[in-house]
Amino acid sequence: MKKRILLLVVVTVVVLGLVYSTTLAAESIPTRFIEITGDTVNIRTGPSTSTTIVARAKKGDVFELKGETNGWYKFNMFSGEYRYVHKSLAKLTTYTISLPSSDSIRQKIFNLIGEAEDRAMDEADQKYPMNIPNNIDQNIDYERLLIDKYKLTIFHEFKVQPVIYRELIVEVIKEQQRKKETKPTSGEYSIGYKLCVIDGDYEKEDSVKVRRYNYLLESLAQRCSCEEINIADMSVVAQKILREKYGKEVKIITLLEAANEDLAYGCSKDDFAKYMMLVIQFLK
Repeated sequence: MKKRILLLVVVTVVVLGLVYSTTLAAESIPTRFIEITGDTVNIRTGPSTSTTIVARAKKGDVFELKGETNGWYKFNMFSGEYRYVHKSLAKLTTYTISLPSSDSIRQKIFNLIGEAEDRAMDEADQKYPMNIPNNIDQNIDYERLLIDKYKLTIFHEFKVQPVIYRELIVEVIKEQQRKKETKPTSGEYSIGYKLCVIDGDYEKEDSVKVRRYNYLLESLAQRCSCEEINIADMSVVAQKILREKYGKEVKIITLLEAANEDLAYGCSKDDFAKYMMLVIQFLK
């Protein structure tokens, strides 16, 4: 991949589509949750009533708290973007992750999540065509907003908590792997292993190939000052867009290898996001 391509446009953030997440190492700060207390509460893009409404939460919705600012709670939604609700409309709470007991329900939610991502991408492309360079930032922001809106609707429809999103995705992937009678040798699934499976290669957890995925994730996370899961999520999205929108089959490990060669130390998560967008434009 040409290194000079990084200099062509302004840095932005790529939308996080279908998230293939995994259980991360325990953090020193305990996980905190908020529960919506208002009947219908506006979720916004920023800590102000003048910011855009992303979606409407319902009473009892639980989200993982990421911080507080100026009287607002900050939390991540499905797109990976920070969203906000006013503190007067939510409260701190405790929560134990609990997935739907039915395999078929989990799979149905998983399938609808994919459809929501496709719908969001199509609508964003219609509103802000990607072939117009000045539209790129608006296209990405609008798609992320629609992803959060449509996925929350799905979770409301099935009466499950939005906070279980990542764990549900992980569990469905595990179920798909079990059906193929493929299991890792260790009790835990690494992010690299999951990406290897997504690429269509069923290797042991301790195989050379899986170790290569994990090495690249670690290297890029250090270079871009972010978490490995951020690198994995954006790479999966890039692969999905190339396949479904442009008919291009590109393995995730190919994207990781290219980024590891081209990106310098000291860049940011946004730089990696923009790099993935540029790769899509380059390969389409």
